[in-house]
Amino acid sequence: MDSGISVHKAFRDAIFELCGTNWPTRSDLKKIGRQAADIAGRVKPWGGAHLYTLLHWDRWPKYKINPKLFNVVLMMARNMKSTNGKKPVVVLAGKVREGAVVLAKSRRCARRRCGVHFVPVTPNQKFDSESCERRAASSRRKHRKEIKRRNHSGRRMR
Repeated sequence: MDSGISVHKAFRDAIFELCGTNWPTRSDLKKIGRQAADIAGRVKPWGGAHLYTLLHWDRWPKYKINPKLFNVVLMMARNMKSTNGKKPVVVLAGKVREGAVVLAKSRRCARRRCGVHFVPVTPNQKFDSESCERRAASSRRKHRKEIKRRNHSGRRMR
């Protein structure tokens, strides 16, 4: 593979696109190296230090970019650009067939501490799971019990 300036510049721009910054950290580079190795079918992941070295080719000109790594990083960056501005969504569907299109608005779970957004099955579904519903009910019971205890102790003091 050619190790010219244009190749290194394309590689560097792809890494910056994946990290979302021009100053990637070693952990960011390590994560990219792991993902690239998985996609390329390589057992040993490319390390963060190795990717850092490839980003600074002017300091270490003897290092060449592995063609598989180069192609995978460019592919990952292209995929990133195609989804730019969109939020990632994780779909956990137990009773929905693969390839089905769901045309419904999502809502946030009614339990305050739960940050899950879900598509309700019925129009009046408030919680994303039964466990969230039980936790919210338990929290309400504890809150009512605390209010009752406060009111009761306040009456005794008078």
